[in-house]
Amino acid sequence: MPDEMFETYRLAPVRDRLRAAASTVRALRDGWRRLSWDGLYTCLAYVPLLGSPIAGAAVADLSGDFRFIVSSDPVLRHQVGALDPAGAWPEEALFFSLRWQRTTGTQRADWTLLTLATAVGHPAELVS
Repeated sequence: MPDEMFETYRLAPVRDRLRAAASTVRALRDGWRRLSWDGLYTCLAYVPLLGSPIAGAAVADLSGDFRFIVSSDPVLRHQVGALDPAGAWPEEALFFSLRWQRTTGTQRADWTLLTLATAVGHPAELVS
């Protein structure tokens, strides 16, 4: 993908990480299709530059299963804060994650998808 496209979608801060994820999946050739989603997530999470947030976002996008978005994801935290400004959500990732998991329970994937799909902005610079 050309650099201009990353700029257009405000993903320039994470361009290298997204390219690393794409490169890893390409290196696996068709083998990634034989992996379970959990297996692909594990594989991507250990790639330098990626880690859990990018791996989770990549697998969620491919699979449609938003349980792979980590509860401490910076974009998710921003969206929740924007949607519920009076909710006094913790700024610390660990405490946010604990509250998010407790609040959403077994419907975490559904609430994550709905929260990320809500148009309150997408600050890609938060994940850099």
